[in-house]
Amino acid sequence: MRQWLNRLRSWSPWHLRAAIRTHRSQKADGRCIEDDDRLYAVLADGVQCDRRVGSKEEMLKNCARFIDRRCEAGGWPTYAELEASVVALRRRNDELENH
Repeated sequence: MRQWLNRLRSWSPWHLRAAIRTHRSQKADGRCIEDDDRLYAVLADGVQCDRRVGSKEEMLKNCARFIDRRCEAGGWPTYAELEASVVALRRRNDELENH
């Protein structure tokens, strides 16, 4: 682990951007708390990801809300729907900028 951290400290801004893009592109179950650790490690400032979640009751309440909103017809768009919206908004923005 220490070798890995030392290697990260020597990374260029390009590597930092790549690490952020990798983290951002992970969707739904593709992301793990260990991915947060790797992203924090890229900064090489010694700050570790805080995994504390507060009280059990609050965590369970938040998990239930998260699941309700992520399930079909849960009132929250899917990743595919969100990404399609972003594409449409970018297209519309380009149209407005070009007129």
